[in-house]
Amino acid sequence: MCEAPQQTTPAATAETSIRASKEPARSPIYHDTQIWPDQHVQKSIQRVVRQVAVYFLRDCMTKDLLPAMGQLKVVQHILRAADAPYAYALERVFSPNHVVVCLSWLLTLFAHDVSTLRTAQRILDFAWSFGPASILYVCASVLLSQKESLHPRLYAMDVAEVHQHLSDAPRSLAADDVLADTLQKAASLMQQYPLTCPAVHAHHVLSCESVLFTWRAERVNIPMIMQLPTTHIALDVMPSPRDEVDFHSVVRSHLRPTWHRIFRELAHLHPMRRVLLYPKALFVSSLSLLLGGSVVTLLLAIHVTDHGRIA
Repeated sequence: MCEAPQQTTPAATAETSIRASKEPARSPIYHDTQIWPDQHVQKSIQRVVRQVAVYFLRDCMTKDLLPAMGQLKVVQHILRAADAPYAYALERVFSPNHVVVCLSWLLTLFAHDVSTLRTAQRILDFAWSFGPASILYVCASVLLSQKESLHPRLYAMDVAEVHQHLSDAPRSLAADDVLADTLQKAASLMQQYPLTCPAVHAHHVLSCESVLFTWRAERVNIPMIMQLPTTHIALDVMPSPRDEVDFHSVVRSHLRPTWHRIFRELAHLHPMRRVLLYPKALFVSSLSLLLGGSVVTLLLAIHVTDHGRIA
């Protein structure tokens, strides 16, 4: 005997709706196969995603991120070339690591860190026009844009404070004039300090299989490159040692040169330049020969030269 169909009451319908509303909604991106208007649009978008992944983000999609660390090192070199004192100050804060706040910018081409879609679109347009290396110069440009507000306080800030300050920097790009200045500065840095220039020497950090160098190549064996160990792509990713000079010691040495520095510099100068460099010392020394002898000569020469400045 067939059972009679159950009638649905309004109360049961309401209960079913409440129960369904409590269930987690499935993301249409992963579960709904009808999100694409048609197959042509779907294939076009997938082709674009593949191109971006292979030719722009390949270095950032490895299992150990060594090539991405190499890109951070190249950003470090660009920043040093553009403004060494500021670069060294930032490096002291993040030492012994890279300026890792840039990592998110590289991994997502700034799309994760900017506050508006329009800003992300303009940065991506810049990247599509100039290649994957251009994002490294945008990173350096954003860091440089924070110098005025950050540099005077760097020595009193810890790494968490600096990281937070720089993490918020891309949000300022929502203003059209700020974004335009940042991209213009990035283009200028690309022109002044290309990847292969001695100041940047990116080819010593990353091999020719990196996306920085394969973007313009006519024939690239992508499957072969993706099978390579990351150590073959990342040649030298450790932070470059700081070779800056202690400014305060330089000032002190110029104001009060020591006696051994005086004689060392004199020994390496042409005889005529020695006379022009220390005229007061030579005059007093000659006078002291008439007054007291060689010891007084030495003392007076050092005293007079101590109050001058070595050229």
